[in-house]
Amino acid sequence: MNENRFNPAAVIAKLDWFYEQGKPGKARELLLLPWPGMHDDMTCFYQHLVAASRVQAQQPLFLKSCSFDDDGITYQFPDWMIAACKDLQGRYGQQEGKLRWQKALAVLGQMMTAPDGLRRLEEACNTAAQKMASH
Repeated sequence: MNENRFNPAAVIAKLDWFYEQGKPGKARELLLLPWPGMHDDMTCFYQHLVAASRVQAQQPLFLKSCSFDDDGITYQFPDWMIAACKDLQGRYGQQEGKLRWQKALAVLGQMMTAPDGLRRLEEACNTAAQKMASH
């Protein structure tokens, strides 16, 4: 996607369609496609993670809670992820900000499951921390 072709409403409609058709893998592929401002959005995401890791050293950083019952799985994102979503919504508006957050979350998930992903995550967080210190 280039800047002239990024249409959040169309991307969201396509994501919804994939989910309705029972094709979450296709939705994930769409979420993982690069988007305009991806670098800045990911930096925002990493900076919220870095800030949370400094404050909540003993708290789980990637899933606040999770429970399984007859209705399925219920989970809660950690506060830093919610703050990152609000930050992106403040920058881009509710619809586009939430889409960018979903895309950033998918990229983070993909990174964490890659063979060298934790090393790359650490590098990205270090870079984000350096930017935070310089501002």
